[in-house]
Amino acid sequence: MSQEKMNSGITAFRNGNKKVALQIFSEIVKSDPRNETAWLWLAAGVDDIEQKEFCFTKVLEINPHNENAQKALSQIKKPLPPSFDDLVNVSSGLNGVHPETVISENKVKIQTLKCPMCGANIGLNERECSYCGSTLIVTSIEKTLSSKSDAQLLSTSANKWKSILRTDPDNPDANYALGLIYLNQKLRDVALQYLQKASLLMPDSAHVHYNLALTLFNDGSIKSDSVDYENVLKAIDYAIRLDPDFKEAKAFNHFFTARKLDKIDYSESIKEYMKAIDICPDIATFHNNLGLAYYSKKNYDLAEKSLIKAIKINPEASHTYSNLCLLYTATGKYKDGVHYGRKAVELLRPTTPAELQAFAYNNLSGCLWKANQKKEAIEMVTKAIAINPQEPSFRNNLKAYKGINVGIVLLVLFVLFFCCFLFVYYVLVYQM
Repeated sequence: MSQEKMNSGITAFRNGNKKVALQIFSEIVKSDPRNETAWLWLAAGVDDIEQKEFCFTKVLEINPHNENAQKALSQIKKPLPPSFDDLVNVSSGLNGVHPETVISENKVKIQTLKCPMCGANIGLNERECSYCGSTLIVTSIEKTLSSKSDAQLLSTSANKWKSILRTDPDNPDANYALGLIYLNQKLRDVALQYLQKASLLMPDSAHVHYNLALTLFNDGSIKSDSVDYENVLKAIDYAIRLDPDFKEAKAFNHFFTARKLDKIDYSESIKEYMKAIDICPDIATFHNNLGLAYYSKKNYDLAEKSLIKAIKINPEASHTYSNLCLLYTATGKYKDGVHYGRKAVELLRPTTPAELQAFAYNNLSGCLWKANQKKEAIEMVTKAIAINPQEPSFRNNLKAYKGINVGIVLLVLFVLFFCCFLFVYYVLVYQM
């Protein structure tokens, strides 16, 4: 009976029904904790590095001489990159498919995935390479572009992948690898070209479509009625269809649904943001937008909690500091607002989308004005206009600030004139 169950799990795994397979292997080890083969299959199926380590450790407790487990465990604990020749021969490490697993004589051979930047062994759904720190699964363009990376390593990898494209321009792995490399080099527009081509060459790769979607989305700097935005939604939907267990794709699907609902009903959009957070609670963007939804409903306490949570997850997110500045301006906490507004401006990078840069300066200007720092407020909104002259609200703010200044001057002149009039009247009437 146990062998029949094992065979069922193996068949499910090979047919791509990973969820069913893992359930079967889990049931086997629960009833037979010393089943070496079941623990190996579990190790092959789980994505989380710590779970893999746990499974391989169980294998070695049962059989200390299991070479596959020994080798896999040593790679997990000390990820040393292989040669480039080894890297380019492992296509499954780049296109996001499940690692090939072969069973023979009670042993499971696991093909390890590779980082396209450095060649280190990686888990199927690792967001960052544990060896070189490069982004593998995008959750925020601003986070990727502001992260530190080994410029020399990325340059060397790019040159080697480009050498492959010179003889094979339609090599899918090389196109995808260069897309990720250029993204980590903070060259988003160039990265997009390679990711778009990779999506055509690898139509069955969930990871390619997902990373293309997040790169196109660019942290929300594209308009929701644009062709690019429609392509973002299509790519995310495609990624989920290809891999229903891809949690980041599922979470962002709820996120994009929530953004649509923001225009209709904030109560409903909040529910979708919460669903995204339930799936991936460690993605700052979800908490940031949840905070904005609460802000729009004037639920300022929950808005503050959500925005502060987003900053704890990603302390380099300038737009979240700017949103806190906006919140504190609305609640009259001008000192706090100015503090967070200045922090937002301080964190701006050349790679920060122009729209986000402009709003950071504009939001700071509004709080400065309320804090009675008029001159600097005008300077900040003038910078916002210089960055994005097409945004009418910036010019309206500037006109309002200058209009108020002119009004104050006219009022002072009127008061002085009236005082002079009273003085002259007094002299003429009472001194004559």
